[in-house]
Amino acid sequence: MNRSAQIREVYAELRFALGESLSEFETLEHATALVNLFAMDGEDAAKFELNVGGVPFNQWALDIALADGGWRVLGSEPWLIREIEEEEEYEQLMYQNFSMINEEGVAI
Repeated sequence: MNRSAQIREVYAELRFALGESLSEFETLEHATALVNLFAMDGEDAAKFELNVGGVPFNQWALDIALADGGWRVLGSEPWLIREIEEEEEYEQLMYQNFSMINEEGVAI
């Protein structure tokens, strides 16, 4: 089956499955992208690459690591979350101690 026939088939399946939730143009774009993803012959080889190896996250450049607003950095630092929780617990204990000292009338 040639590429245009594959795109028509995938388009028909997507229109049947999704109905009118997408415009015809969007459905055609998605059908083309799916066909391109699974193409196996020469020039139409899949543009999908399984990245094996690469640079570890802790060695990424700062602008790349913070490109998503820093969420990936925060998500990869579980010790930071524990540290914040411990700090909150410490502040609560300090407040309780100061309020207890204040109630007893002890001068600091």
